[in-house]
Amino acid sequence: MINLIPPDAQKQVKREYKIRVASVWLYLLGSAFLIIAILYAPTYVLLRSQLSSFSEEYAQANTQDETFKELETAINAANETAKLLNTSSNMVLFSTIISELESLTTNGVDITNFMMSREGSVVNSIVINGDAVSRSSLSSFRDAIEASELFESATLPLSNFAKDRDIPFSITITLRKKTEQ
Repeated sequence: MINLIPPDAQKQVKREYKIRVASVWLYLLGSAFLIIAILYAPTYVLLRSQLSSFSEEYAQANTQDETFKELETAINAANETAKLLNTSSNMVLFSTIISELESLTTNGVDITNFMMSREGSVVNSIVINGDAVSRSSLSSFRDAIEASELFESATLPLSNFAKDRDIPFSITITLRKKTEQ
């Protein structure tokens, strides 16, 4: 039938035909995109809501993490304080040591020098220099120190017993370690 139309009109009909075919295809393609967009809308809304909920949870977790780090710092400081208090409860005061030695001193013993060596805040050893009237008074002083609950041992060199009277002496005392309760 197209052969019956003049050639100029044929060109016009072919052009209109191509335009109509292209417009129908574009209409179908646009409809397909519209249907796909409508079908993806619930997924988009769901993903958006989950993403916002996850971002809120992430922000909350970050604030909790910062809080936990602050608490960890506070707990570490408290542990350090507790360690310090624990070691200070095991320490023996210098005044306690001196008063204990003065109470153990007998009539025949005179203390002239008193030295304590310590490591950190703990007393390691005590060195006492002095004069004793006799060997027996020096020996009883050493025995009294060893019998004391505060001291573990008292080392008295044999050279201190060389003289019979007016004996200069030097005793090294070791403190008894306190046991942990």
